[in-house]
Parts: sequence; C-alpha cells; structure tokens
Amino acid sequence: MLLTQFRQSAHNIKLYLGNNSNLISTLIWLLIFLTISIFFYAVFTFSYNFPFYDDFENILLFAENFSKSNSAEERFVLLFKQNFDHRVLFARLLIILMYLVTGEINIDWLIVLGDLTLIGTALIFYQYHAAKKMSLLVFFSSICLLFQVQHYEDSISWATCALQHAPVIFLSLLSFHLALNRKNLYLSGSMAIFSMFTSANGFCSIVLWLLIAAVQTNSLKKILLPGLIVTLIAVAHLFTLKVHSGSITQHMTSDVCNKFSLLLSFAGLIADVNILDNITPSIVLGALFLLPLPIMVIKVIAGKSSEITTLQWLCGAGITMLLFTGFLIIFTRGDNSDFLGYRMDRYKIYAAYFPLLAIVFFDEYLSIPGIRKPVCILIPMLSFIFCVGTYYVYYGKITHYQQVITSDQINSSWSNTIYNPLIFKNISPKSLFTFQPANHFLRQKSSLEILLNGINWRSVKRRVAVQRNEDRHKIVLKNNSFGIGYSPGYDALYIVAVDRAHGLPKYLFVVDKNYKNSIKQFYTSFKRPIKEGFAHTIFKHKLQNGKYNLSVVAIRKHQIVNVSRIGEMEVR
Repeated sequence: MLLTQFRQSAHNIKLYLGNNSNLISTLIWLLIFLTISIFFYAVFTFSYNFPFYDDFENILLFAENFSKSNSAEERFVLLFKQNFDHRVLFARLLIILMYLVTGEINIDWLIVLGDLTLIGTALIFYQYHAAKKMSLLVFFSSICLLFQVQHYEDSISWATCALQHAPVIFLSLLSFHLALNRKNLYLSGSMAIFSMFTSANGFCSIVLWLLIAAVQTNSLKKILLPGLIVTLIAVAHLFTLKVHSGSITQHMTSDVCNKFSLLLSFAGLIADVNILDNITPSIVLGALFLLPLPIMVIKVIAGKSSEITTLQWLCGAGITMLLFTGFLIIFTRGDNSDFLGYRMDRYKIYAAYFPLLAIVFFDEYLSIPGIRKPVCILIPMLSFIFCVGTYYVYYGKITHYQQVITSDQINSSWSNTIYNPLIFKNISPKSLFTFQPANHFLRQKSSLEILLNGINWRSVKRRVAVQRNEDRHKIVLKNNSFGIGYSPGYDALYIVAVDRAHGLPKYLFVVDKNYKNSIKQFYTSFKRPIKEGFAHTIFKHKLQNGKYNLSVVAIRKHQIVNVSRIGEMEVR
C-alpha cells in the first residue's frame, strides 16, 4: 500500500516537473539568489569591525611591521614568515591590498573578501552545470551547503579563519579544475602554490595537481618545466617550515583506531557533535561522504578509469584534500585522540564541503531509472532545510561571538584590556594598536558603549539576588529569574564591573545565555528570545586589582531594559 502510494507520488512529481520545467527552474534560480543574498546579509549583520583572538598578531601586528619595514627584503621575509605551521601569503596580500586602497584595516571587509572565495567555488561548479555536466538541483544543493552559517567562525566572526579556510579550498579546487580541463599549466600550478601559502593543508594540493597535470598532459615537455617549478617551490617551503606539533611520526602511529573514527566523524561533522552530543551520526555520514574515493580506486584498478567524469575527478581530488586536512588536525597534533579539538567550530567549513563534493560526485549515478527523480528532489530539499535550519541552530553562537568582540572593544576603551579570549594574558591594546590606521578601532564607539556610558552607576538601587561561588581566581554567578522589571524580555545580557572608587565602568562581560524554543518567532523576526536568568564566570587574572560593584544590564531593541546590582567583587 505505502509502496504504491510512493510510486504514485513520484509519478505525479515527475509529470509536474515535466510540465512546469521552466517555472521550476526559475524558482530554483530565485532560491539560489536568495540563499546567497541572505548569507551575505548575515555576514554584514553579525560580523564586527574589531580584531579577535589571533587577528591581533596575524593582521594588526603584521600590518604594523610591514608598514615600518625599510627594505624590499624585509617585506619579502614578512610576507613569507611562518605563522604557526602555516605561511599565510594569501591573507597578507589581502591585508596589504586593503591598506593600499583604503588607508586602513577593516575587519568586516577582510571577512567579506575571504567569503568571496565561496562565490568563486560556486562559479567553478556553475561552469559544469552550464556545460550540462551537473543538474540544476544538485547545483542548488551545493549552494545550500556552501552558503549556510554552520561555519560562522570561518565566514562571519573571525577574520583569520575567513582568510584561510574557505580560500584554501577554493584555490585548491580551482587548480584541479584548470588542470583537469587542460587549461594553462602555469596558471593552474600557481593556484596550487597559492593554496599551499594560504593554509598548511594546501600542501596536499601540490601533490594532487602534479598527479592530475601528469595524467592530463599528453606531452612530457609541457609538464616538465611547470611541474619542476611547482615541485621546487613546494620542497623549499616544506624544508624551511618549522613544525610546532612535536614528533609527527610518533603522533601518526599512536591511538590509530580512535583517531580513524574521529577522521570519519570529521568528514561527517555536518551532523554537529557539539549539538547532537553523539558522535555516531557524524561517523556514519562521514563514511558515506567518503564513498567516492573507494569507488574511484576500484574503477582505476579495474581499468575503468575512463568511466570517471572530469567533474568526478574534481570531487575526488577535493575530498582527498579535505581528508588530508582532517588527517593533519586529528593525527599529527598529539599522541592521544583529541575528542574535542577536531570538532571546533573553526573547522566547520570543511564539514560543508564533504557532503557538497559527495553529492556532486554522485550526480552522475542518479540517472538510473526510478532513482533519479525521487533522490534528486530529496537531496536539494534536505540541503535547503539544513541551510535554513543553521540560522536557527547557530543564532546563539553567532550573536555571542559578536557580543564578545564588541565587549573587547569596550574593555579596551574603559580599562585598556583585552579580556576575550582568556588565552591572551596581560595584553595591552597600546602595544597592539600602535599601527596608525588601526587606531580607528578605538576611536569608533559602539552603540552599546554609548548606552552604558550614559548610566549613572552610583544611582543604581535595584538589586537582584544571585548565587555566587568565589575563590582567588574566579567568581561564578548564577540566577534563575530576574523577576518583575524584566518581563518585556531582552536580546542581550551583560555584567558590568564598576570601579567603586571612581564610580566608572571598568569591565564588560558577556553573560552566557539560554534560548527559548521559538522557531516561528525566529523566522518572522530573525531573533530568538532569551530565557530569564543567567550563569557566568568572571576570571580575575585578567582584571586590575581593586574593588568593584557588579551590575547586570539587560538590552532589548538597542535600549536598556533594566540595570540591577548583583553584588561586589574584589581583585587582589
């Protein structure tokens, strides 16, 4: 009965698509345009023009040193100077370009420039669709997976990630695409080199490009010189690279079984382990998304490599490059499996590309009668639902990042302190903002700072009871309900530490929040309501000695809803 109904539904869909193909195509192209537009709207809405984490060193310190260098040799060394296990030439050239064009460093626009490589990747796949080598529905699925916000750290919140992770994948795919289609070998080879100088995992692109170029080029003379140039540059890069991860050989041969399961999970992280709190779905999906590789190997061994299309070779090379990235993250950083490190949100851009390349690879196989229509409808439908759903699921994380970065700007203004992230100890903005164009980070006050500076902190009388647990290093504050006065709700909560001696705000802390389930409200207002109450830990080692009054501030629609005292704190 159910099977009959399913077949009838599939038949009806087939008839509808056949009779309305132009209308359906127009609708799909409209959804593609909307998906990309909404993504960049989110980028402009939630990114913030203030450095975060290693943006200080990677962007500001580099810009300062480059501007002060007196010779071409010094600048060349700065461009290729190692950054951890990477050489980030791509990012540094964009920083220099921005400074030369605008005269300043703008974090927002650096993020946008990095995100434009997502457009570049989409254009690579569009060429295959235009050549009728990829269906429109699969191309739509690829757009949904590219332009979603699960990878917010890589594309919205953090300039360093935006300038490395998406660009290295784009440059790698571009080099493969050019080589597979027998374009200029010097151009495709330069893209592979550029990939290597964007992120450490780009080194794999060199090996893959050499293999592709050797197979695709009929004449040895054509490949000899560009291949030799690319190889020499790669060898010079590799042998002058200092690896900070210790003994890689020992790391690679330790705890192999657990690390292999994490590698499968890495390939399937579109099923976010941090959200699901279960590693099994990501392992299952990872194995599914890696299927193109054994299929290609089997065909090559069986002498059927001619059955593999150019687009499938591109996907296979891309998946191999992504797998190499996972290998570096999971196998080479320590002896024991790191069940937390590999699933950090800064790697979620790779989670998007694994299913994307797998879906594009299998497009060729969906021509089997009785399979193509149902599957080709199901895949883009699930991809679109996932894309739309990421905005709801990751809204809290995205807004929290924005508020944390905003608080850094305010803390640097109030107390000359960078509080977040906690890994930075005793860093003074004076030493980080000496580069003249970067001073605009401190000159421009946020709307939140203007609101907070307008409060007479000595006159705050209302009190809210909190549970507190305090020692020399930290103070933990908890509250389950604010009670009367906060009933209208709020969009953000902050704790402000006010210097008791002067009555002036000294530090701003972003309160950890929990959100209500409100799918309907979110998709009509693009906001999620926060549950009443809060819990937050203040780490004292980042603060100056002194006595402080602590107040909690609720913000709603860019206005202060209420200010309440929650106690005192002494740092010594």
